[in-house]
Amino acid sequence: VQADAASRRGLTQALGRMEGFGMSAIENFVQRLSNQPVLECVTNPYLKPDIAKTLHAYLSLLLTFPYSGHLLVGEAPGYKGCTQCGVPFTSQRVINEHTHPFLVKLRSLVTVNGNATESTATKVWNQLEGKSSVPAFWNTFPFHPYQPGDPTKNRRPSQAETAIGMTYLDEVVQILEPHTIVAVGSISATLLQNRYPSIKFRTFSHPSRRGYPGFVSGFSALQLT
Repeated sequence: VQADAASRRGLTQALGRMEGFGMSAIENFVQRLSNQPVLECVTNPYLKPDIAKTLHAYLSLLLTFPYSGHLLVGEAPGYKGCTQCGVPFTSQRVINEHTHPFLVKLRSLVTVNGNATESTATKVWNQLEGKSSVPAFWNTFPFHPYQPGDPTKNRRPSQAETAIGMTYLDEVVQILEPHTIVAVGSISATLLQNRYPSIKFRTFSHPSRRGYPGFVSGFSALQLT
């Protein structure tokens, strides 16, 4: 308990020493996500206070933890992963059980109500074993698009939904100031290729199924330390 309290105090003190932009921008950003008007066949996980708090803690921690400067951008949250925990390419179980120091710190700051798992999240965080720095994760559409009549079934975001989502991505880029944006998967690559001309851009495949070998080689090429 004392260690947890010290951990929380340390983060609070570190955040207090930071410039106001990053933290106030994160607060405003998470609030805007929570206030997004309802979209048809779309779940907004950030309507739940605990999930909104987890995202706030995640982004805040990136500004104090060794952040590699890479922003990995996927397409949209999956039902079992980000939709349940609020952090892209992550799951409740990853937050609860993974041993990476970033996640150990994160789970000391949040309450995760469940232990749902997602294979993509596990594959992504397993690539960070033994690494001291972490990239940031986001999606071109930050909410969960689902098949009509079944909120558990993922679907591809529509063009209109992606247009909404890209405005949130622009804010994430402003907050985190990545030196490299990595599109994870062909859909993200098409959307992002020319959006941020002043930022280095690269792409690799999504870790699901046949794309996994390309994902592993692409992740390795980032040369995270």
